Amino acid sequence: MKQNKEKQKIILNKNTGITLIALVITIIVLLILAGVSIAMLTGENGVLTKASQASLENDFASVKEGINLAVSEYHMLKIGVGNAPDFKTWLSQKGYIDENNTINTGNLLNTTLSTGKGKTTSTKDVYKLEEEVETAKVASTVKVAATTTEDKTYKIEYYNEDGESREITRFSLTETAELEETDPDLFEVSEDGKITLKDYNDYYSNRKEWNIENVVIPSQIDGKNVTKISGFDFFSGWGRSYNEQFYFLDKIKSIIIPEGVTEILDGSYNGGIGAFAYLNNLQTISLPSTLNHIGNSAFSECRALYEIEIPETVTNMGDAVFYGWTPEQTIKVPFKEGEPVPDGWDESWDFGCQAKIEYAQ
Repeated sequence: MKQNKEKQKIILNKNTGITLIALVITIIVLLILAGVSIAMLTGENGVLTKASQASLENDFASVKEGINLAVSEYHMLKIGVGNAPDFKTWLSQKGYIDENNTINTGNLLNTTLSTGKGKTTSTKDVYKLEEEVETAKVASTVKVAATTTEDKTYKIEYYNEDGESREITRFSLTETAELEETDPDLFEVSEDGKITLKDYNDYYSNRKEWNIENVVIPSQIDGKNVTKISGFDFFSGWGRSYNEQFYFLDKIKSIIIPEGVTEILDGSYNGGIGAFAYLNNLQTISLPSTLNHIGNSAFSECRALYEIEIPETVTNMGDAVFYGWTPEQTIKVPFKEGEPVPDGWDESWDFGCQAKIEYAQ
């Protein structure tokens, strides 16, 4: 009897040991399976990770499609009305972007996304419209319309919760905007039609602020027709080269001189100060078909001008008009190569100028 009990105890202990080993093995297997499952769900190639990435890519595709549709709508508007506002202004009017250029995905897509819900003033979980601007190299010609043309490249960037950015899409637009006549109150006209910048010394010496990029010179002020551009106290930015405190017209990019102007008067020989001298950011200037005199030093050191076309009507040209121009710039003249310059042109009209001269055909 005693032996049977001992045998039963041995068998029980053996079974218990086998059961514990099996339990341990089962637990280990379950842990391995759990690890594999977790890895499948959350790893780099996990189901949850892939699902999250798929959702993110779907959001990106939706924003890209929405922007593409907006661009198409904008193109149709320009074709229909002709004088549409610039693209960013139009997007703002539609409620697609705010003053921080943050995209309102709800308005753009008429739906809610899982992304793009951050504060519009931040760069976390937001879509931003950003632009890269390159002003088109449009030659200055006679009777240029009061418009400005720019080739603009826009891109949509998504900034995640960590502030890291990713480009969603990129596109280009050529935008032409009508320019309004510059406020006549900034100028004054003498009895003989000479226009000058009012309070010139305030701008020149006291650094009065100037914020106008595209200047359309008025054709008439206080009932007086503008026929002459002052050669010194108009828009000369001469001070920059010698003393930064005097410079005030860094923002001017384009100037349109109206029909009826016959003379750009002579500037000072002291430092080559002409009407538009040292306007370092001046990129285009329109000369009227009525122009017959360009004074000395008028465009000296205007190194941002891509090219300029001198009208056939210009019979008088001063000294060193294009002083400091470089080989990358072009001057189109109204006479053929080998022909003498017009009688009224100073023989030193191109003194100090290395620009390419393009002759008439």
